[in-house]
Amino acid sequence: MDQHDNCDRATATAFSFLSTDLKLDIFDYVRSKYDQGNARLVCKEWNHFVKSQMWRNITTTLGGSFMEHTRKLLEEQEFCLHDIRVLHVGGKYAIPNYQTIDESRVWTRSVGPDYDASFSGFMGLLRKDQLLEFSSPKDTPLTSTQFLRLLHRQSNLRTFRARLDLADIAAEDRASWHSEHCSSITSALRSLKSLRIYAGERVAKDSHRRGRHIMVPSLRGDFEMSCNGPLLRSVPLLDCLEICGWPHYYGCWKGDRRDIWCGPHRVPLMAILANPADPICFPGSLTRLILADVDLLDGTDTFLNGINIATLRELKLMFCKEPWPLLRSLAACLRQTTTQLKVLVIRRPIVDTKGMRECQRGVMTELLTSFSGLEELEFDTMWAQCVNWKTCLANHGTLKKLLVSSNFCFGELIWTDTIASIFEQCPDLESFAYRPERKSGPRDENPVLELPSSLPSLLCESLNVVAAMAPNLAMLRLLFAPGLEISDRYHPLTIREDPEWTKKAGRSARRYATLILTYLHSKGSNIKMLALSPNSRWEQHRGDSNLQYYPHYFFRPRIVEHKKNQRVVAVPVRDYFAEYPEEAPFV
Repeated sequence: MDQHDNCDRATATAFSFLSTDLKLDIFDYVRSKYDQGNARLVCKEWNHFVKSQMWRNITTTLGGSFMEHTRKLLEEQEFCLHDIRVLHVGGKYAIPNYQTIDESRVWTRSVGPDYDASFSGFMGLLRKDQLLEFSSPKDTPLTSTQFLRLLHRQSNLRTFRARLDLADIAAEDRASWHSEHCSSITSALRSLKSLRIYAGERVAKDSHRRGRHIMVPSLRGDFEMSCNGPLLRSVPLLDCLEICGWPHYYGCWKGDRRDIWCGPHRVPLMAILANPADPICFPGSLTRLILADVDLLDGTDTFLNGINIATLRELKLMFCKEPWPLLRSLAACLRQTTTQLKVLVIRRPIVDTKGMRECQRGVMTELLTSFSGLEELEFDTMWAQCVNWKTCLANHGTLKKLLVSSNFCFGELIWTDTIASIFEQCPDLESFAYRPERKSGPRDENPVLELPSSLPSLLCESLNVVAAMAPNLAMLRLLFAPGLEISDRYHPLTIREDPEWTKKAGRSARRYATLILTYLHSKGSNIKMLALSPNSRWEQHRGDSNLQYYPHYFFRPRIVEHKKNQRVVAVPVRDYFAEYPEEAPFV
């Protein structure tokens, strides 16, 4: 007993004698808000170290009772707000007139009609120049007044991601607004390293109409796009640039839900670049470029001529329309210059009829054989199986992370052989993600999530290849989740947010993970992390008891003793994206 007490005292004493910097480094690994809250309850010393870390990165819609409680803070309690360095604020505007509780549950992260007032009040509580990063969703843009006040109070920003809605400026005052505030904007953004700009059409807030009406954009956002040029000239040290359109979905309402989708409208690339009076000039320091929801059919040569390809290290094309001309032109540029490109991501919408023809003509072969040295590659389209991966990856044995997804199945043997070709060319892969082929069952009008008792044969075939040919693989990600197809087919929004549904899905996912990890262990695999996580453009805002967020599940294998036998069980990784923030962008 005395020996045990001495051991506890020695451990406590050892931690107490650590330097303050080392203690802060240790607590920096505690990133989940749930775990940070528990750590603050341990003792006064832990509370002192974790408190500032807990408030460093804040995400809020300023809705519910948040602002009411914030206004009631005592003066000494307001100091917690001064620890905020990274602020993500805003959300979606709620669509009114939902008829059921299940429907309203979807909009628990929505902002209310008093959002603008709440935003101004909250920003007034922050110290001058305390923020390093500011982000706001496209659904809650900044007005001209909010934008200028933000830059006046927070002129030390390193990251700025927000859409501007400058409709509050009269048309006759726009030219003078540019000239009057250009110098102050330039001064405030001088230290910026990462910038997101938006381009597209603006939709009126009252355009969500029911009945048989079509949702259409009401006004052009030309003035907002004209501000992108001055913004880019204000950031000489820019390292990362994101150019995002905001696609508008044209559809009809039928009953209580939108039933007919006519597809998204994406802003053309030339609408962003072609402004003769004020052309966009890309900073020479740019190393990371992301294009999202943009039509890339025209203007590719103009676009590539404005970028320093030699310094570019990361290129992401996210759900862009017609990316194939840009990829061919990029391949031609890469053959003529030395490149440092290490990360390439190409994600296409599910419907892409032209993609098969382009892949069969060898557009990916042209691109990937024009340079070498990739470390991360994601190719998520309908037609990934039309690509000759053995040829494409011959120059990229350096790959450490690879995602290949196809929504069109050609058969078990072809996909299994494709995986084998990939590992043959890239034996040192550390992270691999693919969409396993699974046979679709008959449609059930009353779908029920059941715990699986065995793995599908097609999945086992691909797992055999993974275990046999990838000895260094540390993380395997399967791009599916239990119940996802069911929830897409029947009441997609409401069922995903239902607590009972997510509870059942979590149990099913853990059972799947245990079966998969057991199977891989029996084949001699050394997988240390398994993810059941589809590529998805929506987020689940409510976690289960393991802080897993449907439909993204992460597990570690653990070997336990059971009746004198060893068993493999799947242990949930709690709040994965908080612990590994660098992985968050892939969903």
